[in-house]
Amino acid sequence: MSRKYIDQILTTGFKYFFDLDYTTLLHSLTIFIVAAGIIKLAALWLRNEWHEGVATVKEDALVIKSRLADVADKADEKEQLFYDFVKNQFTNLRNVRERLAS
Repeated sequence: MSRKYIDQILTTGFKYFFDLDYTTLLHSLTIFIVAAGIIKLAALWLRNEWHEGVATVKEDALVIKSRLADVADKADEKEQLFYDFVKNQFTNLRNVRERLAS
């Protein structure tokens, strides 16, 4: 029973598919080609945006990493300078106490 209906649907579908006139077929083909071109352009645009976005993030991450390394080096230098300053102050204070005691 279902085979009969499937056969009827296929026969009707093929009849209408192959019974198109030339202008309808040309119009449908033109719409299909234009739609495929628009979809391809949209896909290329999205691919380009994705690539540029990821590349920019990678480059920005490298710049930020190098800047943070520079900031860490400068902080270490400042810390060392402060440590040396405090050490010199304690040394000077000890020397002043020794001179006053003698």
